[in-house]
Amino acid sequence: MRRDELISKIKEQEKKIRDLKMKLQNSKDTGRQSLKNIRLDQDWNAEETIFAEAVGQTMKCFLFPRYKFLKIGWEEYWLDVKNSLLLVMEEAMKRKQPQTKKWEMWERVTVYTIRLKYSSMKCNINNVIKMAR
Repeated sequence: MRRDELISKIKEQEKKIRDLKMKLQNSKDTGRQSLKNIRLDQDWNAEETIFAEAVGQTMKCFLFPRYKFLKIGWEEYWLDVKNSLLLVMEEAMKRKQPQTKKWEMWERVTVYTIRLKYSSMKCNINNVIKMAR
């Protein structure tokens, strides 16, 4: 191979290495995500983002202190089940929940936010317990 071909091949490989390093850095778990990053990842509009913040507050203040563990199938949209999480959340968020497209908001925003919030709150509790030892 000629020298020019080798140099171009080296530059190409260096670019590939940089790209892979950037992908690796972006894929690393950086802990808690900001609401902006979540909004961009989930492709939420402004209404959904505000609602997700309200769901997070309701989780922190109402749901998590009462229910440390969620039942299997909690993410299902059940209107007819007496003690479904959907009905509990609707009762807790009477004024905050949009009256239109409830099912879509449950699927796109509420379930994702509850899952994320529960995992971070449980990790926080575990860290506090470890620190107390």
